Amino acid sequence: MHHPDTIQVLRRIAADLAAAGRSYPKAPLFEAYARLALGEREHAAALLTRYVVENEYQARHYALLCENLYVLGDYISLLLISREWAARDSSCWEDRAYYLWAALHNMGRYADAARSVQGQEDCLGWRAGVYEAKSLLADGHIDQAESLVIRTEQRFPDQVLQIHRLWEQLRVQDVV
Repeated sequence: MHHPDTIQVLRRIAADLAAAGRSYPKAPLFEAYARLALGEREHAAALLTRYVVENEYQARHYALLCENLYVLGDYISLLLISREWAARDSSCWEDRAYYLWAALHNMGRYADAARSVQGQEDCLGWRAGVYEAKSLLADGHIDQAESLVIRTEQRFPDQVLQIHRLWEQLRVQDVV
């Protein structure tokens, strides 16, 4: 643990946790943290997926898995895990709502992505309108998208600058 080479230490910890296997229920979770620190995202995703399926529900583990799948660009798995997360917990999780939208949007399912954030203002606030507008724009509904951004700015006058910034950022991106 006191070795000066952090990579070597993380590899050793990950190997020890992998060896612990089923005898220590949280081993896959902690191994996933070590794998993430080593940049081994695919391996970490597999460990986290197994962990969230086999263990008691905790939103933070789903959030970590979704973040990792998003970074990997594994939008099909991201969609499935986001939906599973929603099935296990219907309360508002801004991360989950975003990842569900991003998965659908990045898969080219723009109409579904737009629908996924409709009525999500309680959870996403003003961002719901901007995300929906991005999907409308990507689906070729330019006038509807711009109109929605204007309506969102009118509904959230204290957030106009943030709305404008996010809209400008998303408007020019292919992948969100």
